Amino acid sequence: MTSRPDEPRFTQPLRQIAIMLMVCGLVGLGTFLVWPSIEPVITANTYLNGTIAFVFFIGVLACFWQVV
Repeated sequence: MTSRPDEPRFTQPLRQIAIMLMVCGLVGLGTFLVWPSIEPVITANTYLNGTIAFVFFIGVLACFWQVV
């Protein structure tokens, strides 16, 4: 007889989601604090930087989706 491994059990990822939200908040706070310094660089090429920000946002949403 071969023993069959137990089925995986998934728990609620509340701690991981809370940490992810805290990191997102800290990134937002850091961006807010350095915005006056980086605003000329970001507004120099709005379309390119907007595309980069959009892809980053989609990536963050995908990470949250996978955790949930």
